[in-house]
Amino acid sequence: MNKTLLNKYVEIFSVFLLLLSGGSVPFLLYRKELFFVVLVSFALLLFSKRLSFKELRQLVFVLVSITLFLLINYLFAISEQSIQKVLANLTIMFSATFAVMYFNSTNNKNKFTDYLYFALLVVLFHSLTNFFLYPLISGNLSSISNWHYECSSFLKLFFYNPQKYSFDVLGFTMVRNQGLFWEPGVLQVFLNILLFLSLFVRRFKLSLVGLISFAVLSTLSTTGLLIMILQFVIYSTTVIRKNILLLPIFIALLLGFYTLASLNLSDKILGDGATSFQVRFFDLVQPVLIAFDHPLTGIGLDDQRYIEVRNRIDYNLWIDGINFDSLEKGATNSIMFFLATAGFPATIFLLWMIYRQTLISNYKKLFFVLMIFSLMTEPLLLKPFFFIFVISGVIYSLNKFKWKTY
Repeated sequence: MNKTLLNKYVEIFSVFLLLLSGGSVPFLLYRKELFFVVLVSFALLLFSKRLSFKELRQLVFVLVSITLFLLINYLFAISEQSIQKVLANLTIMFSATFAVMYFNSTNNKNKFTDYLYFALLVVLFHSLTNFFLYPLISGNLSSISNWHYECSSFLKLFFYNPQKYSFDVLGFTMVRNQGLFWEPGVLQVFLNILLFLSLFVRRFKLSLVGLISFAVLSTLSTTGLLIMILQFVIYSTTVIRKNILLLPIFIALLLGFYTLASLNLSDKILGDGATSFQVRFFDLVQPVLIAFDHPLTGIGLDDQRYIEVRNRIDYNLWIDGINFDSLEKGATNSIMFFLATAGFPATIFLLWMIYRQTLISNYKKLFFVLMIFSLMTEPLLLKPFFFIFVISGVIYSLNKFKWKTY
């Protein structure tokens, strides 16, 4: 095997690991070990190529800035923070930096998109297998868990949570599709990114778009359905300009998806899923109250300390039936979590950097909306995969900055 081919396999493997770092069950169960693997993988890739002086200067600047940010956040936190959590965030942000620096050139950005597309296809076909396999293997599942997460698994390759997500259809008991990830809402994020690439970046393939749409529907995620509808609306406006005869087809499809989304949304607000809506409403409003009390540096990024603060009576919104004892329920809205724990300046800067990212340059405003919706409904921001878009914006801004040397 020649060196070029070996390097390509390492790149694909690293991007797939990076994708899984965004909320997969393996990363939830073996967090420390796999985050370290991601860090080492991209560090080896980055330092195996010859860095220019400009790239080295940017790398040092970003790493030092991250370190200073986490140090200031730690020192000005309102309560004692876990050193372990600080080091975990350092590992996550350094991993994202190494990944972006490696794929920063134009040719490498194209490779990143290609590798991401391939990895997302793996996620798609695994999720479809995961969904249809359940009725056949439901009696042969085993439990896997750690201190804050538990689900059922088949061969440790297919993951389900029938206690929370089961439903009946045509006489069969099915489970909401979570694929490789810890809950269906996370899977829909990656499926919608794949849909975005399929509609706006890659050549359109009707059969693939149909499979992605079905996979999103199988998650029964309201956010996933709404993001999918938004993408189809944007795409249809570009296609209809070229062929007006396609208008009735797109209207029929959108009406069908809209009906499903409306029913799902009604259930989330008024029906059995009302608790899910209440939790997300709580996570939208309460962090603002915390941030107003600690506007500059927040309360500290330690998520366990965040749970303790949000349970104080002065921050209680008095919504019945919500229990925030678990880590999952502690931060379902990762942008608002960052606002409360890091303050207004850091959050505004972070959102601006996501907007300026250049890893995916087609339809950047739509991709930004997709990312914001996703990050505001799942605790995903402080994961290596999602943080690369922050770092990409930082590197782009540094490239626009005129360095002066004396």
